[in-house]
Amino acid sequence: ECRRKHFLCDYFKKFPQEQLDNVKYVVIDLWETYKDIAFTYFRKAHIVADHFHFARYACDAVNAIRIEVQNDLPKEERKYFKHSRKLLLSRRCNLKYDEQKDELSYILTNYYEKLRTADREKEELLDIIHSEEPSEIKINQFREWVFRNLESDIPQLKSCAQTYQHWYINIVNSLKVPYSNGPTEGFN
Repeated sequence: ECRRKHFLCDYFKKFPQEQLDNVKYVVIDLWETYKDIAFTYFRKAHIVADHFHFARYACDAVNAIRIEVQNDLPKEERKYFKHSRKLLLSRRCNLKYDEQKDELSYILTNYYEKLRTADREKEELLDIIHSEEPSEIKINQFREWVFRNLESDIPQLKSCAQTYQHWYINIVNSLKVPYSNGPTEGFN
């Protein structure tokens, strides 16, 4: 009926516990309520953080820094920079046109180092998530990413790393399996 905790609990109470115990994976966004429900009702399942939902934090860090930079610019440049949002949040490997690649390069070269660093960290995280490497390698790379950014002097990256540290087990689970709640969310 809705995503309120008591409605979800009432729904899952309708199933016998032995049926709930057959569930192997529960894919969630980073909302504590879903985590609590998964622990309560799916006791034998691995709780997996959905890639989109945790990658969003790294993209949000880049966007927050873009807004900071934009607010410090003269009016003419501010308008240009405002329209660079989509470009900065896109994965570099998904840019199709040389003009887009050149414009991104221009932005990252001519504006604040903080923005370059955040963009580089975002790209590295997305590369880890989409890598075809074995999960052990991806997990080690992710661990290094979190530790490095916990020590960052960029508050947005540090905050992102702290969120990842809080959800570490669930994110690591997501690097082991190919599951996503994207199709369900797309359908809804």
